[in-house]
Amino acid sequence: MLSCWFLEEMEKRKLFPTIYNSTTEAKNAVAKRIVYGAVRFPQNFSDALAIRVTEGRVEDDIIDESTISAWIDMSDHQITNFVKLQLHKAYEAFA
Repeated sequence: MLSCWFLEEMEKRKLFPTIYNSTTEAKNAVAKRIVYGAVRFPQNFSDALAIRVTEGRVEDDIIDESTISAWIDMSDHQITNFVKLQLHKAYEAFA
């Protein structure tokens, strides 16, 4: 699964995932400063991304299903910049 590959790239950059049962639960953890950020992969992420890459022009639902969402705690400027930079590097390695 492509989402697992992305998570591995995150771990290489010292971003260690905590699995939550829902997006709401993960976003609440960010809001409560339990974690520095949250990412969400749609259920059909791998298949949708494969379609998007091979076909180029696709319907909006395929774009939505192949998009990674991220929420970051913005209260600490240094940590925010670190997380954003490492997420970007993980994405570059993934792509």
